[in-house]
Amino acid sequence: MVPWELRPGVENSAQAILARAKEHFDNYPDAEIRMSMPASISGMGGSSGFYVYVQNIMGNSHEQFMKDLQEIVAQARKSPILYNVRSNAQADALQLNIKIDDFRAGQFSLEPSVINENLQIAWGGEIARIISEHPGNYGYAWSGISYQEKLTGSNQGALFLISALVVFLSLAALYESWSIPFAVMLIIPIGIFGALLFVAFRGLANDVYLQVGLLTTGGLSAKNAILIVEYAHQFRQQGRSLLKSAQEAAALRFRPIVMTSIAFLLGVLPLLSAQGAGAASQQSIGTGVFGGTIFATTLGLIMVPAFFVVISLIFNPLSLKRKRLYAAWAERRQDEDKNALNKLEHQVQSAPDNTNTHDKNP
Repeated sequence: MVPWELRPGVENSAQAILARAKEHFDNYPDAEIRMSMPASISGMGGSSGFYVYVQNIMGNSHEQFMKDLQEIVAQARKSPILYNVRSNAQADALQLNIKIDDFRAGQFSLEPSVINENLQIAWGGEIARIISEHPGNYGYAWSGISYQEKLTGSNQGALFLISALVVFLSLAALYESWSIPFAVMLIIPIGIFGALLFVAFRGLANDVYLQVGLLTTGGLSAKNAILIVEYAHQFRQQGRSLLKSAQEAAALRFRPIVMTSIAFLLGVLPLLSAQGAGAASQQSIGTGVFGGTIFATTLGLIMVPAFFVVISLIFNPLSLKRKRLYAAWAERRQDEDKNALNKLEHQVQSAPDNTNTHDKNP
């Protein structure tokens, strides 16, 4: 193909080329040709397809099984969410046995892998529902990478919960509190919401690159929140009021958070308008991180101090009351001690000096 810079315009994008190719080969008379976009990661993703086996659990005859299998494939091809559905099962028919002459192939500098590849080219959750609804009462079983994805997919929620638990325990150890980590973690959904909103606005796909962007957004959101909560916690330990601690922490960390976020946004900005090979992946991760950073920064400066105050009031109402009473008592006790000390000094200064009188007496 010609260099990328010589192919500008939307009509030369991968999606446009795929659409034109599909339109051209849909009714090709000599072969059945189907195309799809390559997966973001080789061997993974929706375009790599999935594998499922139809199980003859009712013991139907071979002829009936092959007939019902063709009906299942035909029904699946009518589904709007499935594409390029085909069966690897071959009906009973004459077969061609090809023997490759390695010596002759070597004379033409042909490798066995190249020959097999050319022979293959020359001969070339919806599917489960279709199989289940077939009147032949067939079962199904996933195979290959589809089986692995099905096996690990059910553990995805548990993995996220374990990750969140590890982060929570780390923050609890850092602040020596079970409540303060919530003030940090509550900002993460806001950043993720901003990332998803920007991606939906641009009409981008939820691919593996967006998932990486969501992780980056969550980390940046937590980092900004930690900066505020750390100082608010220190001010609270120094005896300042809860509201005053949150306000001073947000004001003190305002400039560092804004400056680092702006620098990060400027670094991500070129990804939003990326061109050339790999532009789709760059736009996906860039859009998610850009939107999430904007939401996490603008709303985080307001919401994180509020979270700190609310969480502290919810989880530690008695301790806060005790601290206020103790502070008031300590202040009152300090005033009383100061007054007593001043009174004692005044009495000492006003007392008569009897030393000279004692010396004059015989």
